[in-house]
Formats: sequence, C-alpha cells, structure tokens
Amino acid sequence: MASKRHSLPPGLEPWDPANGLRVGALVGGLVGAAVIAVTGFAHFWVIAATGAIGGAIGFWTEKRKQRHDPGNGPSRSG
Repeated sequence: MASKRHSLPPGLEPWDPANGLRVGALVGGLVGAAVIAVTGFAHFWVIAATGAIGGAIGFWTEKRKQRHDPGNGPSRSG
C-alpha cells in the first residue's frame, strides 16, 4: 500500500505560497508604479510598500488555500 507523501488537497503544491509571494509582490509593485505615474508622487517607498503588501497578501492567500480541508465542505451528493 502506498503511503501518503503530503497532506495538501489535490491540485496544490508545497511551493504555492512562494509563488503567491512573488506574484503578489510583482502586482503590488506595478500598482505602486501606476499610483506614481497617475499622481506624480514620485517616491520609491510607494513601490516598495505596495510590493510588500501585495507579497504578504499573495503569501497569506496561498497558505490559506493549503490549510483548507475540502473534506469538511458541503456534500455534493445528489
């Protein structure tokens, strides 16, 4: 009998939180750059702050998906 290697739901990988962090930081940085382009408020910390916030949101979102147990959801039997 094969042993279960990890306890993640199907379709999730252990490196998903790192990908969420990278994508979130990229999108956050782009949002910060857009804010600077629109407002003219040219300070690097705006890009850094929105990138950090976006990265944290991306990481938290992916970690939350991994903790979700699909076995506890509503029944789909008809």
